[in-house]
Amino acid sequence: MSKQLAQEVSNLVSTKDYDSAYSLGRESLESQPENEDILQTLYALTAKLRSEAIGHASKKTNYSSISSCEVLLKKVNELTDEDMYGNFK
Repeated sequence: MSKQLAQEVSNLVSTKDYDSAYSLGRESLESQPENEDILQTLYALTAKLRSEAIGHASKKTNYSSISSCEVLLKKVNELTDEDMYGNFK
């Protein structure tokens, strides 16, 4: 079951449905906090979000795009125990 949930999260990340990926990952970790498959997909999500936030900033896109991406990144980082640069706390 956990591999299936991890695959669902991964699919959501692939389609850039980051909010849904975060929600499903958070729900999955609530019932299985040490699930390595889910954590790995959330690490992939944080990498994508960091990349997108940097991309928005470098292109000087509007602040709301950067801000919403950064807010979600902070939420996922709380689940993965990473900082804003992908380092573990």
